[in-house]
Amino acid sequence: MAVPAAPLACAIIPVPSPDPAVVPWFARAVLAARRAPSIGAILVVTADRGAARVAADYGAQVAIADGDSAALVGHGLAQMAAVPDCLAILQAGAPGATPAQIEACVAALGQGAASALSLLPEAARRWTLGADRLARPAPGPALWCENPAVAAVRTAAFHAGGGLVAEPVIGVPWIAAAPAAAVVPPGLRALVMDFDGVLSDDLVHVDQNGIETVSCSRGDGLGVGLLQKAGFALLILSKEPNPVVSARGRKLKLEVRQGIDDKRPELERWAAENRLTLDQVAYMGNDINDLGCLAAVGWPVAPGDAHPAVKRVVAHVTDSVGGRGAVREIAELLLGLA
Repeated sequence: MAVPAAPLACAIIPVPSPDPAVVPWFARAVLAARRAPSIGAILVVTADRGAARVAADYGAQVAIADGDSAALVGHGLAQMAAVPDCLAILQAGAPGATPAQIEACVAALGQGAASALSLLPEAARRWTLGADRLARPAPGPALWCENPAVAAVRTAAFHAGGGLVAEPVIGVPWIAAAPAAAVVPPGLRALVMDFDGVLSDDLVHVDQNGIETVSCSRGDGLGVGLLQKAGFALLILSKEPNPVVSARGRKLKLEVRQGIDDKRPELERWAAENRLTLDQVAYMGNDINDLGCLAAVGWPVAPGDAHPAVKRVVAHVTDSVGGRGAVREIAELLLGLA
């Protein structure tokens, strides 16, 4: 069956192996492609029926073929009713590409390049072993390395070069696209936030009388106020019932729903009550109990100290950590102030 044509760029994800370990990576690649505004269609090309089912579950089109990655991309192109001008090629087994990296590569093609590779700081790939733990070294000179998770190529250059983009295609322009700024989807009208680890620093202080307190950021409060003035719908959605959450909500004039073990159904109810689609909602969470909500919304985001499983699936991670300005960063991005 012919795959419908992509109106813009097409993200192609070749899955050359039926290795089950690849599935979480390419599922995340599908999610990243869905959140990249320039991507008009997503195609997973694989010979593995199990991988094909997972791809379909995540909203991708599927083409069945066998071969290495370059051959799979070629097979996918051959099955399209109309071939797109450019391709974003996401590698299934590499650490997940972000929407911003996809956009940076596709944008480079729009600036005249035939192909583009995303780059990572060279220091991000190196680790040092200290006395008792591994650590990334401090950033050094401006050295960059290829990010194997994402590349982009004009379809004509892909055919002329005979394969995937690993080196510049001789005789045609080439650009290495550095990581781009956050890509905020249009049409967002709401921000839903976890409390612990988002509006607080995820620590609890207990005095000798058993009274609990938490630490929050005044800057986050100002960011909330800016969103309220701009007409955004706002909600604190928390698993833990705690009077301090209610107190902070009253201070910020925010609706609070807490003691919620399964957050996604409550998120869906709140959105329906406020006549919002989930695509119009940004959600900020920091831990694994937020994954259901993060997968459902139009813009999933996380603070800089979020759980690694959360960072792998969100569209944007803030520089600031929870309770220390992360919400302010997101507010400024939503309002176009950053």
